[in-house]
Amino acid sequence: FTQHLSVLNLQLQGKKQTIYQMVGFVDSFRKRLHLFKSALNKNNLLHFPCCRKLSEEEGLEFRDYPEIIEDLSSEFDRQFNDFESFRSDISLFNNPIHFDIESQPGHLQQIDRIKQTMHRVHMERFNLKKLNKVEGKEEYCVEISNRFAALENSDTEVDVNKAWETNRENLIFHIRENIKMSAKESLDYYEPKKHKPWFDEGCSKLLDHRKQAKLQWLQDPSELNGNNLNNIRRETSRHFRNKKRDYLKDKIDELAMNSKNKNIRELYRGININITETTYSCQFEYVFCNQQACNTGQSLTLLWPLAP
Repeated sequence: FTQHLSVLNLQLQGKKQTIYQMVGFVDSFRKRLHLFKSALNKNNLLHFPCCRKLSEEEGLEFRDYPEIIEDLSSEFDRQFNDFESFRSDISLFNNPIHFDIESQPGHLQQIDRIKQTMHRVHMERFNLKKLNKVEGKEEYCVEISNRFAALENSDTEVDVNKAWETNRENLIFHIRENIKMSAKESLDYYEPKKHKPWFDEGCSKLLDHRKQAKLQWLQDPSELNGNNLNNIRRETSRHFRNKKRDYLKDKIDELAMNSKNKNIRELYRGININITETTYSCQFEYVFCNQQACNTGQSLTLLWPLAP
């Protein structure tokens, strides 16, 4: 039992876990205790290899030990009895789609009331991926340590306990600002992914339309909504392919014009720009056709089908 308790202890101390996962670990252990108790009552030592070996060699019985497991199970039920009071909230948090909505309060069933209590807040997003590297962690630790060390070494003598009671919000604000300034200096801001050059307002509207269709299907997984979602997905994919094809065609025409006019500088500049926007095959085709055009003096559009 000590080994099983140690495993549970390590699971509850793990990082990046939700409350639902931690409650699941405890519930799993409680069910395991009931399984152990039932097995010992039948003298089934499948889960206890050491006891099974003693039973085979010495002929010992272990039918009296279920009382110990019963006491341990009762203690777990008593210690974690508070879980039952908010178990429905945890289940709703874990999977709101497949949860029984009718059993929830009315204010959670109406999204308009929820939206009335919410408002958009501009939040600074920092590049937290730098913390995954040792250099980024060290730089952030040094920065935040220096800032708080400067506060500790200030000439102003302040009773922290008294200041906390009288001006708590102001102190929290200054602490928050120091943490944000440290993150800004060491981590910098997060840069969101940029859309492709061919991604326009029409593509954005199609994406929103696809999201709405998917939400509608999740709320009502009927055949009609499923067919509607599949049709919108096909339409969106077709539109994206056409936009990308038109964009690449314009780029090819631009390269062909530069090749025809012997504008070598713009030709190579266009090739270098498109390296980050196209696949490896397109990169190879651009370079191959460009070399053929420079060597033979032919138009780039005529040489395009010859690319490997």
